[in-house]
Amino acid sequence: MNNLVVNIKFPLSTLNGNPTAQGFNANEQLVEASGNIVTKTDPGFVNYNGKDFTLKEDSEVYSKNKDFPKIDFNNIGLLKEETVGVKK
Repeated sequence: MNNLVVNIKFPLSTLNGNPTAQGFNANEQLVEASGNIVTKTDPGFVNYNGKDFTLKEDSEVYSKNKDFPKIDFNNIGLLKEETVGVKK
């Protein structure tokens, strides 16, 4: 619920049927996915090509959902200095 679904470069999979209006492939009776913002264009990322998916202050997301959280993408996910996988 209340997510941002962005589909710019790669189409969403159609293996399980076409994506619903809420941007997911599943039986709508089995998934609670209301309030999603679904777009095929850049919603206002700081630098999409540079993979900085932080939303700009004037992103359309904030006008569509005033309560959408400001996510600090620099501090989530894998750390650049960390090795992933088996260390030898």
